Amino acid sequence: MPNSSSGDVLHFGAVRFRVNGSGNLNVSINSLHNVRINNLFDIPMSVFSDIEPLDLANFSNQRGQIRVGTSSIGESFVISKIVVFTKFIYSGYPQ
Repeated sequence: MPNSSSGDVLHFGAVRFRVNGSGNLNVSINSLHNVRINNLFDIPMSVFSDIEPLDLANFSNQRGQIRVGTSSIGESFVISKIVVFTKFIYSGYPQ
């Protein structure tokens, strides 16, 4: 497993959620300080679901943060599991 403190560059390929709620879940992968933002597809939620939706991504950076939320007042969600699919691609940016 790459060491993120050494400057390794990772490819974020997908995010899988176990989520229940109402409305749509807005998902994005952001770099540090929101310099780069990759908005993913919205995930439609339901109160009862046996499906863990997979949201594909194409984002490469040293670090990434997953941001989730809803776009309307009154929508709510409960996330009980998040799996982020990453792959090591570079040991650092070219000098």
